[in-house]
Amino acid sequence: MKANEEKIYKDSGNTETINWILSGGLFPGFYGSELDPNGFEADDEVGEYEFDFNTFKKEFAESFETIFGDAVADGTYIKSVKVKNIYSPREYNFMNDTIEIEAVVDIDAIRDRILSDKGLYSEFDAYLSQNYKHREGFFSRIPDNAKKYFDVGNYQDVMLDFYALRKINLEEGNESLELDTLGDFYEKMIDAAECAFENSITPL
Repeated sequence: MKANEEKIYKDSGNTETINWILSGGLFPGFYGSELDPNGFEADDEVGEYEFDFNTFKKEFAESFETIFGDAVADGTYIKSVKVKNIYSPREYNFMNDTIEIEAVVDIDAIRDRILSDKGLYSEFDAYLSQNYKHREGFFSRIPDNAKKYFDVGNYQDVMLDFYALRKINLEEGNESLELDTLGDFYEKMIDAAECAFENSITPL
């Protein structure tokens, strides 16, 4: 967090532990992404091998917890994060893998920070419009503008996603909130997936 944002932070006195589901913006899922174990190859000397997807997910979760914690846990708005589970659908027709995070957060302070800063409010409004606006083939239950979002007062994951993406991008020096601009953060995820793959294969 930047020094000026540390000064802005006001403890709401209402720190809470919530389940935060990561998908899309902060974690692309394994299937069809650069984290897909099917895209990695074992060293030539390994020869034929068996691959254990559950071991892969466990290994990746351990690394991701550190990577994500280093990136977003600032001791103020987001106090700490812990990976609880990686869920993989039986079929990938409609959704990809998601990560369930147990996060200790000051959610009221994040909300108040956005509401009190016109520039940040506008960023959040644009983020909602870009990601949750109804379009052909896509219907979202999540409000697609900031006013509706705060009127509803639900979907905490969305606000946390926005805050985390913005924080990572500020550190990376980017203006976009797209996953593929997250530079070092995304590269660390790819490295973690490759390492998890190597630890999840057994030579035959």
